[in-house]
Amino acid sequence: MKFGKIPALFALVLVLGAGLVGCMSVPQGSSNPVLGSWNWPNGGTVLITSDHTMTHLDGLNVVDTGTWEELPGPGTKVRLTWGSGWIDTLTLSADGKTLEGPNQNGDIITGAR
Repeated sequence: MKFGKIPALFALVLVLGAGLVGCMSVPQGSSNPVLGSWNWPNGGTVLITSDHTMTHLDGLNVVDTGTWEELPGPGTKVRLTWGSGWIDTLTLSADGKTLEGPNQNGDIITGAR
């Protein structure tokens, strides 16, 4: 699902927010090291927020939105469930710089900081 162009003021708020989230460091001891801004393989930026929502932006356009959840097991694993129907099950790298894993079709998705 594409949301198309969004109003200019809302877009400005999203872009400024994206910049702030991208510049934020995750506090030490945070239980959610996946929070923040990620460069996505199909272009644009994915913002993962503490309220368990996420937004995929391509410039000023919202491409998709969804929710995320932490999964049990060793390491930091998350499931991203997109409004468009995509489901990505990703593992955070030890250095915290990549999120990688398969979508529901088995294609490998890699987000990078």
